[in-house]
Amino acid sequence: MKIKLKFIYILIGMTIISMSSCKDWLSESPSSQLTSEELYETESGFREALIGIYIKMASEDLYAKKMTWHFADLLAIPYVKNNSTSSEPYYIVRHVYSANSVKEKYINPIWNESYQTIANINNALKNVENQSNVLNAKSKKLIKGELLGLRAYIHLDLMRMFGYGNLSNRADYEMRLTIPYVTVYSKELTPQLPYNETMSLVIKDIKEALSNLEDDPVRNLHPSSYYDDINIDGFWDNRDRRLNYYAVQALLARAYMWEGSNAGLEEAFKIASDLTKEEGTAYKWITYSDISSTNLTLVDRTFGVEHLFALDVYSLKAIFNPYMIDPEQDTYNMVSYIARKDFEESIFESGYWGKSGYYYAPNHPEADASGLIPLSLLGSGNPIAGIGEADYRLKYHFEFSSSSSMGNVYYLKKYYQPENYNDVNYRKNRIPLLKISEMYYILAEYYIHHNNESKALDILDQVRFHRGLEKKIDPRLIVSVQSELTKEYIREFSGEGQLFYYYKRLNILDPTDYGISGGYRGIENYGFNDDIFLIPYPDDEILYGNRVQ
Repeated sequence: MKIKLKFIYILIGMTIISMSSCKDWLSESPSSQLTSEELYETESGFREALIGIYIKMASEDLYAKKMTWHFADLLAIPYVKNNSTSSEPYYIVRHVYSANSVKEKYINPIWNESYQTIANINNALKNVENQSNVLNAKSKKLIKGELLGLRAYIHLDLMRMFGYGNLSNRADYEMRLTIPYVTVYSKELTPQLPYNETMSLVIKDIKEALSNLEDDPVRNLHPSSYYDDINIDGFWDNRDRRLNYYAVQALLARAYMWEGSNAGLEEAFKIASDLTKEEGTAYKWITYSDISSTNLTLVDRTFGVEHLFALDVYSLKAIFNPYMIDPEQDTYNMVSYIARKDFEESIFESGYWGKSGYYYAPNHPEADASGLIPLSLLGSGNPIAGIGEADYRLKYHFEFSSSSSMGNVYYLKKYYQPENYNDVNYRKNRIPLLKISEMYYILAEYYIHHNNESKALDILDQVRFHRGLEKKIDPRLIVSVQSELTKEYIREFSGEGQLFYYYKRLNILDPTDYGISGGYRGIENYGFNDDIFLIPYPDDEILYGNRVQ
């Protein structure tokens, strides 16, 4: 029997000073809450604590909104925004981090809630060791592995947001301090460490998590009866919806990519190679029948079967739907929209970007000095005709609107929750945090790095095939293989908060260098630099915690 996992508050049993700051972290304490000591007196209490951590991650201040489809996504400037200065997104897409609304509504809550979640994780880990007699040996390893993986996940995201990118090219990599990596439940201030030491802690936690998750039920290494003694209530049945062994593998690959060294790339490549071979076990590919129903309650918009790790956000409808509405009806409550022409032509290849009657194909032998070729050269059976219209991501992650106030635009509808949404195959309330497509893109990046562009294109074509694109990429019609990978990131991770980190990791300062139109965004001085990439610490961290960034 599968249990229903309900919200449980985890009361921090003492008034502690944040492991990262000097602020007090005292949770609310309604009468229904258990103290920390009471919670960990039973195995079910450990389970409730674990689920409570997931639910905390699924808050609006973290991954239900700000760390995915709102703040983190807008940082990459993938969209146009109306010019209302009363709107926080106006300042976010312009990277005005000093704006009070940005600091108070985004930067501070993201930092504070992340470290409070880490505090809860560390408290649980402390009790895993101190109360080991309470836990079955199998449960202990699974719970500990999940907790360590979650601790590494949140810290890595904090480093990606509040730290520098392009680490392998930084001379001060072993000297410059980054975010505190907190491993103990204590009121003592955790000192900052250099980037290399902090990355080592991330990787150490992930590897230890993998060691503890070796017997994860999701791997099918044992008959189901092997888990009977710990799974009477079905708690371990839903491993494919939590941070399981495969998800932690993917997290390790992501961490190695962020670390950025050649050795790290080799390790990430090995992991991604192994994971992509696990089709049918770790993941499935989305199919047309999963997304094409005219009944919106049956459409899997987020491609849930491809998620390696995702959160169930029970209030996603209330959080997301009010923002993603037809711009014709309300232009001010929208977070984002995209001008049709440049989006279709520059990103989704459904039209012909640039001069009327021409196509931008700088590698084509007959391209002019501007990289344009006459449309007539492509012929009636040209290799790009209709590509965009077929792409599942354009058709099902965005909604087209012909707006009298803004013209023809697309707006993000990836997380739209219709009435009576069907939860078969995890369609409902899902926000992905790790997907199998990221592993394929790691493979492509590896081959680009090793100058095997044909193999990189082949990898990209594999993903594109599962996005409804049967036509393969024509090398004559692209700016570069890296540009195709960049466009894939834009298409694939819309509303997931990953694009900003991709730009930051590779130090992509001007996406227009990759054949991506920036003009439709209407943003002044479109592009990036270190000041833009580095989200500042909360003011209190600098003033009272003496943090160095």
